[in-house]
Amino acid sequence: MEREDLVMDLESSNAAASALDKKQRNFDKVLAEWRQKYEECQCELESSQKESRNLSTELFKLKNSYEEALDHL
Repeated sequence: MEREDLVMDLESSNAAASALDKKQRNFDKVLAEWRQKYEECQCELESSQKESRNLSTELFKLKNSYEEALDHL
């Protein structure tokens, strides 16, 4: 009887370990997907910031040109 209990405990432990392993793999997959999304958003943010700086510089130049044109008039 005790041997049967040990076998059942072992099978139960193996099933629990298998279920936990499956959950861990799923968690790792979800984490990898979110990490990828984060990296894509980070690249998009950096690109937007660069574009904003370039547009700000262009606006500054245009504003100065406009003011110079007004002075000449």
